[in-house]
Amino acid sequence: MDTISAADIVVVDPTQIFYWRHGWWLWVSWGILSYFMVASKRYMRFSWKVGHAIHVLFGYFITLVTLVWAFKALAYGGWNASQPSFHEVMGITLLSAILIVAFPGILVVMIGKFYKGTPAWSKTTEPQNKVAWFHKIAGYVIVLSGIATTTSGLYTY
Repeated sequence: MDTISAADIVVVDPTQIFYWRHGWWLWVSWGILSYFMVASKRYMRFSWKVGHAIHVLFGYFITLVTLVWAFKALAYGGWNASQPSFHEVMGITLLSAILIVAFPGILVVMIGKFYKGTPAWSKTTEPQNKVAWFHKIAGYVIVLSGIATTTSGLYTY
């Protein structure tokens, strides 16, 4: 029977466990669920309600996970303002941008649901289309930024 010596015991740093959990939560959110969020609007047009429900559910989940784990990372590791890493800069930028992208998505639905339209609003340049266009373009940018941020975390930590 083999015996265990002190050299066989692996000590895991709690900091590494924290960053591992931080990375996995955000990688699953941005690396996997963001694709389903985009695909639900792009490819599920045959069932708008189901596609929209998936889009909203994953969007809220990704927003919540990003906010929680970003603030946890700031509380746990702090912010190196003198020499921030690319990952830190992207993380702070993403933290701000996610709210800018989420709000117009909510606004598009509110305009469509609560405002049935008048002749002034029913033209092809109605505000709902402009807000939806911004949400779409900004959404693609933020998904790519989220993937870049999680990937940079692999190399930074």
